[in-house]
Amino acid sequence: MMITAEVLSFLSTIIGILSVIWIAARSVERLKNQATSDLLKLESAVNLSLEKLKGADEKHEYIIHAIKELIEHRTGRLGNELKDLRKDLNDTQRFLNKTTSFQIRSQEDVER
Repeated sequence: MMITAEVLSFLSTIIGILSVIWIAARSVERLKNQATSDLLKLESAVNLSLEKLKGADEKHEYIIHAIKELIEHRTGRLGNELKDLRKDLNDTQRFLNKTTSFQIRSQEDVER
């Protein structure tokens, strides 16, 4: 059995085509690996950003809660101060009514 020039040419063409396909497959594999690596890096960056956002959100919630508590505390204290002031004013008015003819007019009295 004799291998002819046509058969050798055909075999070398097939080997050349297979070589090109093999090189292309390796190139595609490298590109796939690079893309996978880039995607993992991006996923890691996104996860880190989400953690930072969650931390910032928790910090904001804490600050909002602290401000609400402060407002409630100061409002309660102001209410107590106003009650004490009203009591002191009534005591002063009673004292003045007993000792002098001086009378404190309320805003309603002024408007009449």
